[in-house]
Amino acid sequence: AQAELVHTIGLPAGSEPALPDTLDALPATDPGDLALWLGSVARHHPAVAAAQAQVEAARARTEATRAEGMPTLDFNGSWYSNGYPNQGLSTMRTQVATMGLTLSIPLFEGWSRSYKLKGAQAQLAQAEAGLQQAQDQAALDVAKAHASTLAALAGLRHAEALLDAARAAHQSAGRRYERGVGDIAELLNTQGAYNEARQEHLRTLAEWHVGRLVLLAAAGVLGTLDARQAVAPPR
Repeated sequence: AQAELVHTIGLPAGSEPALPDTLDALPATDPGDLALWLGSVARHHPAVAAAQAQVEAARARTEATRAEGMPTLDFNGSWYSNGYPNQGLSTMRTQVATMGLTLSIPLFEGWSRSYKLKGAQAQLAQAEAGLQQAQDQAALDVAKAHASTLAALAGLRHAEALLDAARAAHQSAGRRYERGVGDIAELLNTQGAYNEARQEHLRTLAEWHVGRLVLLAAAGVLGTLDARQAVAPPR
C-alpha cells in the first residue's frame, strides 16, 4: 500500500511518505445536510465550471453571429494641413477636415448568415445540454458519496460502542482474575473479543476517512481544503 501511494503521488521510487501514527485525531462529525453539498457543486466543481464556461463561450459566439447580420454604421474623419498624402506641398497654407458616415445594410447573402446563426445556436444548445449533464453527474456523485459517508459514520459509532463495551468487559475480567474470582478462560475470551472490537473499529475508522475524502472529491473541493479537517459543507 505504501509503494502504491508513492507511485500515485509521483514520489521517487523507494520514498517513505510520512503518515500519521493514528487516525483518531480527526473527530468523526456528521457531514451535514445533503442540500448544502449539492449547492456547493455549482460553486466549486471543476467539471461544472468548465461546462459553464463552454456555455458562456457558445452564447458569446451566437451573439456575435447575430450581430454580424445587423446593419452597421461607421464614422470616419480626416484632417489635412498644407496638402494631401503622397502629393507635393501646396504653395498656399490650407487646412482641410473631412467627416463621413457609412451605413452598411446586408440585404442578401444567400442565406449563409441564417445558416451560420442556426449552427451557433445548435452549438449553444449542445453546450447547455453538456452543462446539465455535468451538473446531474456531479450531483449524483455527491449524493452517493454523502450516503456512503453517513453509512460509514453510523458503522464507526457502532464500532466505538462495541469497543467500549469490549474494553470494559476485558478490564472487569482482568480485575476478577487478579482477585482470584475469575479463571484464565474468561480473561482470554474477553481479551479476544476486545481485540476483535479494536480491529472492527480500525476498519470502520478507515471507511469513514475514505468516505469523507470521496465526498470532498465528489464536491470538487478536495484540492482546496485541508484534508485533515472534519467533513463540512464548503461555503
